[in-house]
Amino acid sequence: AAGVRAGEAQLLDEFFDGPERVATIRPAIWSWFERRFRCLTMTGADRPLAPFQRYAERAGRLSAFYTGLYRGAFLVIYGLAVVAVGLAVATLMSLVVLARHRAPESAGALALTVTSAAELAVLVAIILNTHQGNRSRWNAKAIDYRYLAERLRSSYYLPLVADLRVSPPRAAQYAPTAFRQSVADWLLQAIVRDAPPDTGLQPLQPLQPLQPVQPPTPGAPDAPRFAAADVGRALASMKANWLETQIAYHRRTSDTQLGMHRWIERWVWRLNLAVIIIVSIDLLTMLLRLGGAEAAWLETGHGYGPALVALAALRPAVGASLNGIRFQSECLRIAERSAVMVQALEGCRAECDRLAQQIERSRAAGADPGAWTLEALDLAESCAQ
Repeated sequence: AAGVRAGEAQLLDEFFDGPERVATIRPAIWSWFERRFRCLTMTGADRPLAPFQRYAERAGRLSAFYTGLYRGAFLVIYGLAVVAVGLAVATLMSLVVLARHRAPESAGALALTVTSAAELAVLVAIILNTHQGNRSRWNAKAIDYRYLAERLRSSYYLPLVADLRVSPPRAAQYAPTAFRQSVADWLLQAIVRDAPPDTGLQPLQPLQPLQPVQPPTPGAPDAPRFAAADVGRALASMKANWLETQIAYHRRTSDTQLGMHRWIERWVWRLNLAVIIIVSIDLLTMLLRLGGAEAAWLETGHGYGPALVALAALRPAVGASLNGIRFQSECLRIAERSAVMVQALEGCRAECDRLAQQIERSRAAGADPGAWTLEALDLAESCAQ
């Protein structure tokens, strides 16, 4: 307990004793934004085991909440950044307009006060939002709870092949902090140790003796009993409820995140092109006027010069915010990672089919060794890792 950090202790307290988290404005904003790019639907469902279900569902809900909170927060921050730039441009525009119309100084002071106060409020909101997200560790909590939920999901299926030992993930030690066992690992091991040893196995059946047994003697111990893993049922459940569900999830995630990346990329290109066009029009108008050209449309264009400059200043801010959303959400990296996961899980599904066919062929040929638990166990641990 002495080695648990403050943030880890807070995570444990929240997991066991914290209230049910309800989506607020920021998660709702992220959910709305993400749904714009979601085309595929989820198929399949897990077959939970009672000792792990409550904990896995709790971790999944908390992960979804903090993911939405963190991602919705930076959506709000980048949106407010555009508003701040817009207010600064509006301040300059108001001063230019008031100067052109020779407005009284009090009117200029009032306009400057209103826009400056609004800009200050936006900047304070950005700072508070950023500070709250970093101080409350929204992203770290989302990752920890997601990790715990996925490890517990594997615990739905490993006991079907008589394995209550949680396989360590196949991950490289990429940072010094990765060498330290996290609180999520401790919590996972505690939940697994708390599960009954026969979790996921068939009910206990009497052991069939090789020789006839005399009627039991009063007071004699009961016949030995055993629990067996149904490999066929385990493989079918692993394929239909675990692998195919995860394949559908990662395929949808990859499609959604890739669509988000491409949409942002298209709009950034359009905004950059719009800035070039606006600046070119403004520059052409000034050059023609300097050259002595006289036309009604030149006067009209010159009158809209401040508005064109304002648009040219605002559009890069929008483009920068979109790029910030793209990079901070890591939509392209997540899309590529999920695509790789789909390939890996499809390979596991193929191995599951091959093992099931091998069992059927052996039984049909009369060469069944009688137990396939080790092969199924090796496959299940490979999938879990």
